[in-house]
Amino acid sequence: MLFAQPRRTCGAALEETDIRTPAPVRGSDGELVQSFPGAGDTVWTAVAFEFVRGRILEDQVDASHFVEIGRLTALLHTHSRAWTAPAGFRRFEWDLRDMVGPDARWGDWRGADLTLDESRTLRRAEQTARQALAGMRREPGQWGLIHSDLRPSNIMVDGGELTVIDFDDCGYSWFLYDFASALTFYEHTTYAPEMAGNWLEGYRSVAPLTPQDLQRAAALSVMRRLTMLGWATTHRADALPADLWAENIPGSVAVAERYLADPSWLVGVG
Repeated sequence: MLFAQPRRTCGAALEETDIRTPAPVRGSDGELVQSFPGAGDTVWTAVAFEFVRGRILEDQVDASHFVEIGRLTALLHTHSRAWTAPAGFRRFEWDLRDMVGPDARWGDWRGADLTLDESRTLRRAEQTARQALAGMRREPGQWGLIHSDLRPSNIMVDGGELTVIDFDDCGYSWFLYDFASALTFYEHTTYAPEMAGNWLEGYRSVAPLTPQDLQRAAALSVMRRLTMLGWATTHRADALPADLWAENIPGSVAVAERYLADPSWLVGVG
């Protein structure tokens, strides 16, 4: 899917699909990946991509865009399921321990400035979500290489054409984690269920989803929200727009409360 050979970029691998990504640029030696010396024994590795015209989708996003985001995600997953990793290929994982907990990749959400009641609510939501995910396995149909951050801030739009960018977080995880990632920082909004429903509609136009898939997708959305709360403990406030930063804690608590009241509230499954 995203890296077809150790020295091929994600853009080169995805040229096999109809998905628009920034085209990789070759060096004068014809190679996509270039290495050059830095200070001391440091060796830097660099890649380059063609300029992508347009605007970030997040600047003009509405719920209707999530149909196409879901469809593009399903196309990526279809490619990933058929892709064989070359010898020597390595990429990190997004397992539960990488999302939440003391060793979470982006930080432990428990380090956020929470009240006792807020912390208790979030802990209960995490425990409930973990129970819903207990049966998930690292099976070929469920687990593979995914974008991991395919949300409006990582999509360019120009004349109605969408281009997927920013593959730096791509790694091995459950395919359903891409559903959770798509809703990042939107989960607490009143229109989140509409966004989620549109994403699912677009995804289903390419690949099927079972009721159990939807339950797990909703649980992973809770985990993603906690992941991003942990992210905020290791990043400066100006890493996000001021309104999103201010909404991160109260929004996370609101998502937890809704999930505890109805684990299917986001995906509409009875």
